[in-house]
Order: sequence, then structure tokens, then C-alpha cells
Amino acid sequence: MTKETKKVEAAPVKKRKDEVKARLIALIRSSVPVIYVRCPEELRFEKQLLQIALKLEPVRLVRFHTVTYGVTEPHVKGKKVDDAALSPTGERVLDGQAVSPLRGLEWAMNNARGSLEGASAPTILVMRDTSRGIAGSDVALRSLRDAIRTLRSAPVKTTVIMLSPTTMPPDDARAEVGFVDWPLPDEEDRVGILASTLNAANYSRNEDRKLPAPENGERDKILGACAGLTAEQMSNAIAVSIAESNRVDADAVLSWKAEEVRKLGLEYIEPDPTLEVGGLDRLRKFLDDERALFTPKAREYGGLRLPRGIFIAGLSGTGKSLCARYCASRWGYPLIRLDNSMLLGSHVGESEAKTAAILRNLTAMAPCVVMLDEVEKVFSGAGSAGARSDGGTKRAVFGQFLTWLAEQEGCFVVATANDIETLVREAPEFVNKHRFDEIFFVNLPTLRERKEIAAVHIKRRKRNPADFDLNAIAGASENLSGAEIESAIQAGLVHAFMDGGREPTTADFVYACQHIVPLVKTASAAVHALKEWAKGRCQLATTPEETNEPPKDEGEVAHRDIESGSGEGN
Repeated sequence: MTKETKKVEAAPVKKRKDEVKARLIALIRSSVPVIYVRCPEELRFEKQLLQIALKLEPVRLVRFHTVTYGVTEPHVKGKKVDDAALSPTGERVLDGQAVSPLRGLEWAMNNARGSLEGASAPTILVMRDTSRGIAGSDVALRSLRDAIRTLRSAPVKTTVIMLSPTTMPPDDARAEVGFVDWPLPDEEDRVGILASTLNAANYSRNEDRKLPAPENGERDKILGACAGLTAEQMSNAIAVSIAESNRVDADAVLSWKAEEVRKLGLEYIEPDPTLEVGGLDRLRKFLDDERALFTPKAREYGGLRLPRGIFIAGLSGTGKSLCARYCASRWGYPLIRLDNSMLLGSHVGESEAKTAAILRNLTAMAPCVVMLDEVEKVFSGAGSAGARSDGGTKRAVFGQFLTWLAEQEGCFVVATANDIETLVREAPEFVNKHRFDEIFFVNLPTLRERKEIAAVHIKRRKRNPADFDLNAIAGASENLSGAEIESAIQAGLVHAFMDGGREPTTADFVYACQHIVPLVKTASAAVHALKEWAKGRCQLATTPEETNEPPKDEGEVAHRDIESGSGEGN
């Protein structure tokens, strides 16, 4: 990815940061009494809030509340805000008795009434990690609603900000409060974090041991590797890299990042430029064409939005997931695979908070390719036509995904489903052109594709495809999926090894193909139903093979096209 392209592609992330910051300022200026801010980076948000407060007219005082210290004020000298000013030991305690959330809200109401000593200046009270306690208590919730009414009409402007990594407004007060989802560091932020972390590492080093700033190319790799990390995670990743290799190494940072995002249920996969795919020519051409819309030339052209993604339906083992890996490798973007099982939690509000954190990280890691595999397993039943059996949790998570899919920029989403008919019946909102650029159907591979797939897998196993009769292998593998052809190639190789360690022959692979019972036979009814559903509803991932029989009508053309095929396994 060129530096110019990278800058163009980072624009949506910076735009979102500016919009979120402007929204928070507007909420404070308009005297919205209580604002919920969801942010995993308490310190970074508070430093930015202090800077915002100093620039507002009139200037706002900022105070903090915790259940450990009560109400405190930071030691801020002039307009400089540093980490020490926001540490527990660096803040002056104003009311050490106001440790409970209720007492914190009471302090805010007293300040707004002007009944506290010196309470005449507009004030922002940041309540750290108290939102969950308020949501789970009838008394605390009533206290919150009392505070909203008091703060709205009191003489001293006072704003309460509920801050936590997972905060969500309680249902009973959602219409009365503001909400801001604070973004992770963008590229501009990451430049500053890299510089400050290097400065800290060099502080105690002699001149001859000081670490040089990374060169432009290496710096861009490091900044890209840090996308999606919090400021603290980024500092830790850089510090560990320095400790291990005495320099900031992009690969070391990526390894750290892969472990961090895995905690959220995301798998970070670097693009593989050597990846080969057999078949799926129409789908591959579509992806190659879409890549052009990410370029500076497309931005300059005007009126074009960034591609959002594709939905791929099809039989199991026909290469749907492989398409996501192909797209990432072809475009040179990281592939982020979402573990669907991580979306749903066991506690009230946990699923929504997990989903929000995942979507926040995906947005920060743009540009990237996001793989949502077998979405019907998590979203069937969540839509407007689905049954409600979990208190609305799945529906809430589904709603978050719908909003993100429609609004996000820079993430190219590849969603797959084996049972798209059920998904469309129970959650029709998910599959439409407002959220995906195209819907493809991947069928069993054609004769031409079976030759290509066999060649790819023979080559992967360090053999020359030209040494084998690919026509014979393709003929023997009729009705096999790409994954089943791969299994047959592996089985033929094993058979040859067990037979005295000789080299495999075409006969080994043909025999293996002939002795696989394909999915099309074991689940024939389901396969037939899926093919019938796809007619006229999806684009074909593969160019249909030519036939000598003239088509009788348009319906037969559609039927013949859908009966032809596609792709490699996975």
C-alpha cells in the first residue's frame, strides 16, 4: 500500500473522530445534563476532555468522581495537561465522603444549585465506572433521573459524564441523556503516541544508545500495525519491542496486536501474497474491480463511496471463507476474522458491550477486510421476522451490526452463510444492497474449476500439477466441493506414502475422488433447496460452462446458470 493511498484511506477514521468530538462539545454546550461516554481509555479521554473544557466559552471546571476517592479535582497548570495531573495521587480530594454513585450525583446537584463553596463556575463532573451500578439499582436510577431534572433547571451549569469502557444508558433514562462512543486513536494520535513512547524510552539512555526515530517506510508500517490498539496497548507493544530487539519492530508490534485483539474474539491475519484460488472467476473479478474504489483517484473523482462488502451464500466447502482471504491478500490488507461465539455474553448488557468494543476496534483498524463467517448461526431469529426468546439481547446485537454495516467506511466486509434462506426469512434486514455491494452464490465447481482446484492443491503439496492428468482428476471429482477435492488430493498423497513412500500418481487422486461421498448426496434435499432459492436472487460467482444445447427460455437459462458452479474449499 502506498503512502498516498494510506493517507486517503485514513480519512474516514479521522472524520469520525472529529464528528464524535464535535458531538460531545455540542452536548456540553447545549446543557444536556447527563452524557454517557463509552471509552476503554479513561486517561486519554480525560486529557482530551480537559483540553476541550479549557477552550469552551465559558470555560468549564472539570471534577472527577470515583467510588474509592469521592470527588476530586486535577492539578492542572495553565493549559498543560499531563498524566500525573490525572492520577489518584495527583488529584486533590474535594469531598472524600461522596464515594457512592448516589453521593456523587448529590454533589453534582448541590454544585448546580450553587450550594457548594465556590460553586459558581460551569462544571463537568466525570463519574468513573459507576454507570453499571446505577443501571442495576432502582434507588440509583431514581437518583439519576432526579439529577437530570435538577441539573436541567439549576442556576449553575453542571454536566455529569458517565465514563466507562462498557457504559450504556439505562433503558428507563435513555431518552433523557446523551451518548458518545469515543473512538480509538487514529493515525494522527498514533504518531504522537509513537513519539512520546520513544522519548520516554530514550530519557535515561546515553546519547550513543538513544533509539533513532523510524524511517518513513518503517514508521508507516508501525503506525499501521498499531491501528485498533488503545494508547496504552500501543505504548506497551512498542516498549516490549524495544526490550526484545532494542528497536521498534513492526512485526513485533503486530504479534502483540494479534494477541490483544484475540481477547475480543477477533483473529488478525496478515495478507498472504502467495495465496492461490481455483475458480470463482466472476467473484474474483468483482473484487479486483472494487479495489480501485479505495484509491486516491476514486476519491478525486467525487461522488463515489468506499465499498462496504459482499455477501456470499453457497454450499459448505465451496470456497466462501477463502474469498475473504483472497480479497485481503489481493488488496494487501489485514484480514480480521470475527469469532461469532464471542458476541453473546451471559450477563445483562454484556453482549451489547462486547459488540460495541468489537465494532469500535474494527473501525479503528480500517482499511481492512472483515470476515463474518456463517452469520446465520448468530443472527437467524434476530431480525424483524424472527422469534424473541432471549429478552431481546440478540436483537440488540443485531441492531448494532446493522447500523455499523450501513455507516462504516474503510472496512470491506465479507459475510458468508450456508443457510441463507433461513437468514433471509428471519432477518431480512441483514441482506440488502444498503449494507452489501453485491450478493453472490457459490455452487459446486465446474469441470474447468475442478482442474484449477486440483492444480492448486497439488502445487501446495510441493508437486508439479503438469505431472498429472488434471482432466482425469476433474472428471472423477464431479459433484465434489472444493474442500472435498482438497481432501481427495491429501488422501491420494497419504495412500502413496503408505505404499512404500512412492510418489503419487493420477490414479491415486482419481481413486480418492471416487471414494468420497459428497455433500450433494448426504444432504441432497438441503442442497437442492439452496440452489432453488438462489435462482434470480444472487450473482453467480462463476461463469457457467458453455453447453451445445440452445436455451429454451430465460427461466431455463437462469436454471442452467445456477446449476453450474464454483469454487475451492474452505
